[in-house]
Amino acid sequence: MFRFATVFRIVLISVAISANLLSAQTDASHRALQWLRSQMLFDIDSGPGTAKLVKSYETNSIIGAWVYDQALAIIAFTAAGDHGSARSVLNALRLAQTKDGSWDFAYAYNTGARLDTRIPVGSNAWVVIAIAQYELMTGDESYRDLALANLAWLLQFRDADPNADTYGAFVMGPDHESTTWDESTVYSTEHNVDVYAALRLLFALTGQQRFSDHADEIYSYLVTQIWNPSPDSNDPVGSLPAIFWVGFVDYTKYLDPQSWTVAAIGATGPSGEDFTAALDWAYQELRVSEASVNGISGIQGFDVNASFDLPVDKVWSEGSEGMVTAYFSTGGPEDSTRAVFFHNQTKRYQSANGGVPYATDNSDGWVSFNSVAGTAWFVFNELRINPFQVNSDFATGVRQPSPGRRGSAQPDAFKLKSIYPNPFHSDSGGEVSIAYRLSEESDVTLSVFNLLGQRISILNRSRRSPGLHKTTWNGRGKNDIALPSGVYLITLESRQSRDLRKVVLFR
Repeated sequence: MFRFATVFRIVLISVAISANLLSAQTDASHRALQWLRSQMLFDIDSGPGTAKLVKSYETNSIIGAWVYDQALAIIAFTAAGDHGSARSVLNALRLAQTKDGSWDFAYAYNTGARLDTRIPVGSNAWVVIAIAQYELMTGDESYRDLALANLAWLLQFRDADPNADTYGAFVMGPDHESTTWDESTVYSTEHNVDVYAALRLLFALTGQQRFSDHADEIYSYLVTQIWNPSPDSNDPVGSLPAIFWVGFVDYTKYLDPQSWTVAAIGATGPSGEDFTAALDWAYQELRVSEASVNGISGIQGFDVNASFDLPVDKVWSEGSEGMVTAYFSTGGPEDSTRAVFFHNQTKRYQSANGGVPYATDNSDGWVSFNSVAGTAWFVFNELRINPFQVNSDFATGVRQPSPGRRGSAQPDAFKLKSIYPNPFHSDSGGEVSIAYRLSEESDVTLSVFNLLGQRISILNRSRRSPGLHKTTWNGRGKNDIALPSGVYLITLESRQSRDLRKVVLFR
C-alpha cells in the first residue's frame, strides 16, 4: 500500500473532476482533430514521405493554406499525439521555405504554389513556435534547422537602436505593394508577442542566451510602451483603460493584444502590474451575448475590436478561444470559470464533423465556414495547452525561465517532467511516455497506483544517475493484465522525495 495516503486524499477530488472533464472532452477534441486531418487533401511532394498543407477553410471557394494555420495545426496534432500528421505539415513547410528562411503568407493547399506573397513577421514566428513545440513534445530535432533559419531572417526586422522607444521590438516585415501601409515601419503588438514566444521556446530548447536576451527586450517594450498604464506608453490620453495597444503609437483597441499578451508574458508585470485588467476590459467591451450560426442562437463569446464603426455583434471563434487560453493561463478562480464557460460556448456551435466556424453570422463580411484557426485553438483548450509557453505536461528536459526574466531556470531536482500523451489509448498497442529528471544519483522507484492507493505496477526500481530518464507504460498491471479505463497515478519516489501525476487510460 502507498504510504502517502494524505496526498491521495488531497488529489482524489481533483482527479475525479479532471477525469470527468477529460471524458467529456474526448469526443469534442477527437472530432476536431478528425476535421483537421480531413483538410489535408493532397500530398504536394512526389518524393518519399508525405508533405501536406492543411486547407484553412471548409469551402471550395477558398483554396488557401495560410502559414499561421499550418503552425496551429502542427501544435494541435503534436499535443494530441498525432505526430505523423504534424510531420506531414512540417514536411510541406520545408518545401515551401525560401532560401532566406522565410515563408509567404499563404500557399495553395493542393499544389503548394505561392498564393499570397506577403511575408509577415507574425506568421513566420508562429512556424518557429510550432517547430519548437513539436520538438519539445517529441524530442525530434529534425525540423530545428527550419526554425533557426527563419529566426535569422526575422532578426533583420528588430530595432537595434538602444536609444529608441522601440528598442528590441520587431516591425511587421518587408513592405508589400498590395497593402496600404508600410509593414517595415509598423510595430504590431500581436507580431511582437509571436516573436517573443518563439524566442522563449527556442531558448527552452537550446539554452542559447541570445534568444532569452532578445525576448527580454520585447518584454520590456511591451510592458513600458504598449501597456497603457505605463508612464512611458506614449498614450496621448491617459484616461483610457488598462489595455495593451494594438501597436506602437497606435491607440486602437483589439482583442488579440489583450489575450495573446497575457497568455504569453503572464498575468503580472515586473513591478506588480495587473495585466488581467486587459482581460477585464475585453470582457466588458468586446463580449457578445446574442450571436447565432447554423441555426444555433444565444451564443456568447468575443468580437475582434472596438475601434471602428462596426457593431460588436459576432463571436469570433479564434479570438474567443484565445481568450479562453488567456483565462486558463492566469490561474485565477474567476478567470478559470470564465474560461470553461466560453469554451463550452464554442462547443455549442462546433459542427457535427468536428470543425469550428470561423465566426458567427455577421454584417462585417467575416466567413462562417469551418476554419483551421477556430478548430485548432479549440483543441488547444480541450487539451489545456498554451501555445506561447512550454507546457510542462507535454514537454521534457527543457529550460523554462520566468517570463521577462534574464537567465535560465535550473531543472527541478527531483520531478516527473512529462507524461505524454495524456489521456492515452492502450487497446491498439499504445503507450504513455514518462520522463523524469534527477539532479543527483538516487535510488528511485517509478510506480503506477490506482485511486485506492494500491500499487498496480512497478515500472522501474533501481539506482539512477543524474539527468533526464524516460520509460513507457502500456496500460497493464501485475502479471501483464490489461487495466480498465480510468485515472491512474504515476509516482516517482526516493528516500527523501516524491512526485505524483495523473494519467488517464482509455480502452
